[in-house]
Amino acid sequence: MKKLLALLLLSPLVSEDMIIKCEGESCINETPSYIPTFKVNPFYPSKALNKNLSGYVVTSFTIRKNGSVKNIKAIEGFCSTHKPEYGEFKELFECNLFNKSAIKATKKLTYPMQEYEVSDVMHRFTYVI
Repeated sequence: MKKLLALLLLSPLVSEDMIIKCEGESCINETPSYIPTFKVNPFYPSKALNKNLSGYVVTSFTIRKNGSVKNIKAIEGFCSTHKPEYGEFKELFECNLFNKSAIKATKKLTYPMQEYEVSDVMHRFTYVI
């Protein structure tokens, strides 16, 4: 049986020159990356396994004041028949095989409490066979 590895690749640490535009109780994240305090590994879809595909999905969402997430959507999904070399995939093509799994895992992300809701936060889930 093939060993499966679903990796979560985190974005860089929070930038010191953050640009957050706030209007009322809502803010838009323009620069920083956020690191979750809790995350789960997404499941590896059987269709992708059967096709011997690896890939990644980038999800976008809003962090609520309490650190939970909402308004989740998959904004980018790619597959490859090759394993990544030095962290980069070769011969990528658009696909949505991993989207549902990434969205389910994103729902479980937890972040530190926020002063305002922060929208347009992104997280990348990488799937490697």
